[in-house]
Amino acid sequence: MGTSRGTNATIELAQFLSDKIDGEIHTSSLSNIAFFDSSKFKNRHLLVHHRHNDGKATPFTAAEEANKRFGTELIVMDGGVSEGNSCEAFSFHGYNEIESETVNAIKQWIKRPK
Repeated sequence: MGTSRGTNATIELAQFLSDKIDGEIHTSSLSNIAFFDSSKFKNRHLLVHHRHNDGKATPFTAAEEANKRFGTELIVMDGGVSEGNSCEAFSFHGYNEIESETVNAIKQWIKRPK
């Protein structure tokens, strides 16, 4: 699992991990996620993004594009409160005040049969 800049690592490791782990989770991904073709890997991939994440480096539209282009599963979060810098933890980028709901949505995806 990687968040924000950490999704560079999840993308880079995808080929290596394809047959070693059941899945990868990319949350609040950088814009390059729009070009990441998760369909070519054996394991499953999940994108989690807040609908109102408007950070210049992590736009919601990039996750939405990966979902449309490559069929990568996408959980869209909504709600919470955004305070301060749009790329910080207390903003939509960090799922501020909806942390539990976000984690629960991810846990449901993990538990779901492949």
